[in-house]
Amino acid sequence: MTIRLTILELRRTWLPWLIAFMLLAAHAMSIDGMDPQWPGLVGKTVIGHRSSLFLLWPLALTIGVIIGRRDGAAGTSELLGATSRRPWSRLVLRATLLCGGLAAVYLAALADTIGLAVLDADTYWPSAWPWSLLVGALGIAAGGLLGLALGRALPSLWTIPLSLLGATVVLAGLEFAGRSADARVLLLDPSYVPDSDVTTEFLRVGAQANAGQAIWFTALGLTGFLLYTLPYRPRRAALIPAGVTLVVGLAAALLVLPSAAQAVRPDPGATALVCAEGTPRVCVTRAYATVLPELTGPAREALTALGRLPNAPVELIQDTHYFGFAADTLQEPSTVRVQLTIDSDGGLVTGGGRTLVESLLDGAGTLVCAGYTTREAESRQMAARAVAAAWLLNRTDPPEAYVDEDRAVTTQAWDTLHALPADQQVARVAALRAAGLQCRADLFEVLTGTA
Repeated sequence: MTIRLTILELRRTWLPWLIAFMLLAAHAMSIDGMDPQWPGLVGKTVIGHRSSLFLLWPLALTIGVIIGRRDGAAGTSELLGATSRRPWSRLVLRATLLCGGLAAVYLAALADTIGLAVLDADTYWPSAWPWSLLVGALGIAAGGLLGLALGRALPSLWTIPLSLLGATVVLAGLEFAGRSADARVLLLDPSYVPDSDVTTEFLRVGAQANAGQAIWFTALGLTGFLLYTLPYRPRRAALIPAGVTLVVGLAAALLVLPSAAQAVRPDPGATALVCAEGTPRVCVTRAYATVLPELTGPAREALTALGRLPNAPVELIQDTHYFGFAADTLQEPSTVRVQLTIDSDGGLVTGGGRTLVESLLDGAGTLVCAGYTTREAESRQMAARAVAAAWLLNRTDPPEAYVDEDRAVTTQAWDTLHALPADQQVARVAALRAAGLQCRADLFEVLTGTA
């Protein structure tokens, strides 16, 4: 009987088509066509998928509204309310199919990515990563149940676009508030991921945050379910269970949730160093262990090139921070810190047509620091960094400019440096490295002697 009722429910509603559309949307958001990533970065994949709830959650709510307004839009509410069957027994199947379908879609959207990660022996699996996915699935299911209640209470056709717009505005407001606040209430947003100085592949959602959000999403889903299954002529007393569920769930969640800034923390397992055999020392994080063989040779070649400078660095280590974040406090003269990018095939990305060695020697082995105030300042900085790398490699021609408009300033820096005696060239590049370690914005002036 249950199977037959399920088939009838699926045939008589748009639920299969809406779920299929949701699957396409969820999978499309899990793929970054502009910056395809290696599936082995599981931490980045999981946190990115949670962030996609910024659009998926309002969509789930709207799908719930479409399904929930079915009886009211058809004008059968009074007729169904007059039958002997209780609304709960009549509507529970629809609610189960909806929330189960939405949760399954959220998980299935990552099936191909997780499958590829399983096949790669070098994949690092963050602790408790499945719980983060399950909490996200719970959140999207709660959105669908809340939409059912809203659609049944307000079966107007206008409820559909207004619910989508309203949910998006609310989440956007929470995201905006999160830029200047640290309140735990921000974690009630299913898509909220706090800013961090560490890139997402090295982060994990804390157990306390997962537990608090699971409590909140469960309470929100139960509230939606109770409101959806109220009698068609609800009495005031019938609203009490739903209200109590929401208030108790909210209070319990706020007691468990950490501050917003503590919800996502660096993962010690992902940031642990894995080093190549031999010397000089070359290390990457455990999350990037797959590229260590590719990096080792060019890294040691870069360290050999830097040996031309006084007080040359003796090791190369992967950095885990975003570009430009507090680089002046992270760089040590004895160490070359590099930020790595892996493409979808698991290989290192250099960019700009440069070799890997050139990329490692950019800025004489220093990190790119904070953003630039003007395009001219960026052009001069990038030109000085590229010229220093080419000089260390004993190139005879100026390096390729990052963009065509930087070609003139790159050639100027190259010609100025090579017009000096050999010992002064060494001193200028050494001075550029020292300035780069301090995150100074005048690298061009240091290299050309106009600082």
